[in-house]
Amino acid sequence: MKTIPKSALFILSAVALITILIVAPACSAKTPSTVTATVTVTQPSTSTQTSTSTSTTTATGSLANGQDIFLTAIDAAGVHATAQGFAMISRWFACADCHGTQGHGGTVYMMMAQYDVPNITWPVLTGSDYIPAYTVDTVKRAITQGLDQQGKSLDPFMPRWSMSTQDLSDLVSYLQTLK
Repeated sequence: MKTIPKSALFILSAVALITILIVAPACSAKTPSTVTATVTVTQPSTSTQTSTSTSTTTATGSLANGQDIFLTAIDAAGVHATAQGFAMISRWFACADCHGTQGHGGTVYMMMAQYDVPNITWPVLTGSDYIPAYTVDTVKRAITQGLDQQGKSLDPFMPRWSMSTQDLSDLVSYLQTLK
């Protein structure tokens, strides 16, 4: 019985890994998704009371696209978002992979390093944690240029994403639903 040399096993393992990381995700079908958002609107009334109404809506357009981009780095048309000049492979580098599916951040271990990833829920971004608070435009700049709300460079670990203007708007609209 003939044994396989270790170098051949290494090459076979590398080919299998490449197939799993690149070919398999490209073959998987993208399933449509919907987002359910609860919106609370407070309106002052003429009396001394404040009325609050809450409604639940199912989004089918841009909010669903924003969620897809946040969770998978793939837009509604099936196009992968790119960062720093290369296509994101599979789901390994979507926003949610570091910031979490709810945007709460935490500690991420990658490439034998530890990163503290910030909470990017809308109340935190636009609240008193950041002075000045983030705005829609400064969040877009953080995503695409890697600059914080004061124009300073974010951690190099934060990808500088490239996507269409509509996809970026959809992504930020979705971020606004994260609480």
